[in-house]
Amino acid sequence: MQTSKAFSNIIPELLGSGWLVPQTLETNVAEYIQQLKEPEPKTFEKIEKLWADYEDDDETEEVTQTLLEGESIWLIDLDSVMWRSGYSRGYGAAYYADTLDQAYADPTCKGVLIRCGACYGGERRASYMVADAIKRRNKPVGAYLDYGTAYSGHYLAICETDFILCSNETDSVGGIGAYIRFENWDGAYKAMGATVEEIYADASPDKNKSTREAKKGNYKLLKEEAQTIALEFRQRVIDARGEKLTNDIVLLGGAFEAKQALEYGLIDGIGRLDTAFSRVLNLSANYTKPQNTMFGFLKLPKLQALCNVAAADITEAQLNEAVSELQGANLGGLVDLLQSFGQQQTATTNVKDSAEYKALQSQLTAEQLKTGQLQEKLSGYEKPGDEPTKPFKKEEKIENSGGDPEAHLSEADIEMRKIWASLKGK
Repeated sequence: MQTSKAFSNIIPELLGSGWLVPQTLETNVAEYIQQLKEPEPKTFEKIEKLWADYEDDDETEEVTQTLLEGESIWLIDLDSVMWRSGYSRGYGAAYYADTLDQAYADPTCKGVLIRCGACYGGERRASYMVADAIKRRNKPVGAYLDYGTAYSGHYLAICETDFILCSNETDSVGGIGAYIRFENWDGAYKAMGATVEEIYADASPDKNKSTREAKKGNYKLLKEEAQTIALEFRQRVIDARGEKLTNDIVLLGGAFEAKQALEYGLIDGIGRLDTAFSRVLNLSANYTKPQNTMFGFLKLPKLQALCNVAAADITEAQLNEAVSELQGANLGGLVDLLQSFGQQQTATTNVKDSAEYKALQSQLTAEQLKTGQLQEKLSGYEKPGDEPTKPFKKEEKIENSGGDPEAHLSEADIEMRKIWASLKGK
């Protein structure tokens, strides 16, 4: 195991000091001290073969897929308290998030199984880091409680997985809530003769306001902070497992053993580790990444079931279920908007069906018909252009008549005179 030169020099000095360490254990102590510096680089375990096959066992899920040579399921152990960075021999959230991203990028990885031991929550932001890493998956990710627990921040993280299995009925999950521990040591310092003064800038009146108010006995601001954290946590669980949850009691902060957790929808089953591996492998076939919709990752199965369904084919029962689902997801405003739009559409339809509207429409049609007829008549007349519509009469050739006064008259003039003479005779 490689270590820095400076750290290597410390080990002999420690072993050469006044420690009561038997000579035979010096090597072991040196290795232990070195391990305290940073976690051992235990990344993960690649499972390349499913070792169990129980044909007549109801607890074992039937394997419909197979691992080809070179393929594997990654097994990641999640344990201890959740912190962003590692400490002692623990592993921080950043390590788990990075390992998950490596699994997503590895084409030989068919999926990931997160194995939980004694998981009691921890730093809130660290939990969200792991939860977000699970959410951006491109292949199946499952969680398995191996005689363990998943409380608070750990449950916040694994609720984003495709499924959660427990090893037996004593496993426990929950803790969906928040609290703030406030300690005031001013009295202890005063008893020791010490005085602690906190000096704030005039420009920073709200800095640490919640804790300063708490020291005065006013816990309102701290309770508001805890309430915000709890509601964010609760919404995250609803978004991830909403349609599976059957009882709101799970959102109140309590812990539930496996059998009850299964009944309330916090987990998806109780079985052995090989069952969890089988489920990951089965999900790997044609896996579809959870899609982010206009509602984020909010799952609305009743509404989604109406996708690509013609309006005429949607039943009243289906519509009512979708409306109830939207209202249950705090989207009542959207429901009101849609209903208002529907009422406007109905009002428009009613107007079109009225006798007055139909009479006006008939009258308009008749007027349009008359206009068409007039246009058709007008099209029969010649339009002004290069040739005049009423040209001058054509020039006529006049023959020489040898002095006859009417010899120079045109045929038209002669005809006109005849008409005039006949009129005078009358």
